[in-house]
Amino acid sequence: MAGKERYKAQQFIDAMPGSGAIVSSIAKVVGCTWHTARKYIDGYPTVREAYEAEAERILDIAENVIIGNIMASNRKQAEAMKDGPDGKPGEPIVVDSADVRWYLSMKGRERGYVKTEARENTGRDGGPMEITNVELTDDERAARVAAILDTARARRDRQVGDARLAEDTS
Repeated sequence: MAGKERYKAQQFIDAMPGSGAIVSSIAKVVGCTWHTARKYIDGYPTVREAYEAEAERILDIAENVIIGNIMASNRKQAEAMKDGPDGKPGEPIVVDSADVRWYLSMKGRERGYVKTEARENTGRDGGPMEITNVELTDDERAARVAAILDTARARRDRQVGDARLAEDTS
């Protein structure tokens, strides 16, 4: 990073443990703005590495919670299914299966646990869709493509101009 820096990269590295890789938490520990912390994370490989390590640590913790919930649900279910004093199996208990569904959708894809959606496209009031085939000459097609591109370029140029104006006023 160019110029004399107010902060040292090591300050950001030291702020990472326990931050949960939340930029505002890191900024608070260092005593800077969110944008400054983000600049150091993006600009220094060592700070970026510490940030990514903290993010991975949080993911590990989250996975441990999910796995713990699944294991606890399994133990509760097994206990409930043991034979009761009368020799009959107990009633199965209802467990929150949201963690199990989420885990299978994320980690069980190779086994077919994939969330699927059914979509049905219909026309007005559920009727059939009306499709109109428009025959265009090459010149008409080229003119339409050119008009679309011109509109996109104008939108891009307007956004660039707005961004430059915002920079000039800040």
